[in-house]
Amino acid sequence: MNRIVRSGGWWLAAALLIAVSGVHAADVIINEIHYNPDIKVEPVEFVELYNAGTNQVNLSGWHFSRGMEYIFPPSTFLGAGQYVVVAQDPAALNSKFAASSHGPYGGSLGNEGDRIVLCNAVGATIDAVEYQLGFPWPTCGDIPGYSAQLLNPELDNDLGGSWRSGTPTPGLANGVFSATNSIPPQARQVEHVPKQPKSGESVLITAKVTDPDGVAAVTLHYQIVEPGNYVAVTDTVYEINWTDLSMNDDGTGGDVMAGDTVYSVQVAPSHQVHRRLIRYRISVEDTLANAVRVPYADDPQPNF
Repeated sequence: MNRIVRSGGWWLAAALLIAVSGVHAADVIINEIHYNPDIKVEPVEFVELYNAGTNQVNLSGWHFSRGMEYIFPPSTFLGAGQYVVVAQDPAALNSKFAASSHGPYGGSLGNEGDRIVLCNAVGATIDAVEYQLGFPWPTCGDIPGYSAQLLNPELDNDLGGSWRSGTPTPGLANGVFSATNSIPPQARQVEHVPKQPKSGESVLITAKVTDPDGVAAVTLHYQIVEPGNYVAVTDTVYEINWTDLSMNDDGTGGDVMAGDTVYSVQVAPSHQVHRRLIRYRISVEDTLANAVRVPYADDPQPNF
């Protein structure tokens, strides 16, 4: 609202409304997303908001402009440290999870990914999350019907590594909650070049890895699968015969720039043989010894 009319004084009230609605607004975050229930005929999708601040927030007129359609009614307040749930069907949600909620909301959340945007009463974006199915996001949906849950409210909730899958907890603390000093590094933007290597070509594998406590180690694990000897993920031998290589961010060994948080390693040209498959995974660890391997264990394709 940029227009100012000096007669009548309504512009002052509008300005105050904008100012007041913006105070502490950044503390309200999207904290849990249940976008793909295990039983498809049950309308129990929901989005949970959390007030990570120390002050009550007036949600009256706040709305979702993307992902779903819902406007909070007048006199809706969210206390400090409290949750509010917006459900596809509040009665169905209460029947399944014994949780109260607002709703119903219009539309439905995408099972393969979607963008959820929360706005305040004057249309300013308060929070936005663009999730997807699979790395770097957790895998949700089907049995057992997990939701995507934020590990800690202090994390950037638009990064997939800030989330894990877990049993839905609408209106309650996330079951995957972790203290900030026990959260492993964020790993994302995993790539290999060339995309389809030819025999005898070196392959450069890179990953962006960040952690506020500092990254201690990034390790590539690769497995060679010979033609005619395919190993399925469910086979016992899948978990053996992995070779480790250190990934570095020091400007050597194919790393483009030292200290840019992109870790790199080269797989030797001799490994590239016609029809041979090379799988790889990446483990990351911070200076506090918090570690995780990606893709995550719940990913139906647990390797790149």
